[in-house]
Amino acid sequence: MICPRCNREMEAGFVQSGNRMIWTKNKHRFSLLTNHHKGEKQLLPILYWVLPALDAFYCQACDMLIIPKASQYSLE
Repeated sequence: MICPRCNREMEAGFVQSGNRMIWTKNKHRFSLLTNHHKGEKQLLPILYWVLPALDAFYCQACDMLIIPKASQYSLE
């Protein structure tokens, strides 16, 4: 994938978290519980004994991280 910011090649990889990871328009201060009525989305589920991963692309030149919307988490 080509970086939309600097037009250099991005590295394919994964985003992982041992805890909840969400997307939100506003920062949470105390909890990462998602509010679906506000359009928030939990990107990775909390699973014990395994670490889910999302496909992602990272540009080392400009520090851009892209997680494609169509990316589904995997447990492999």
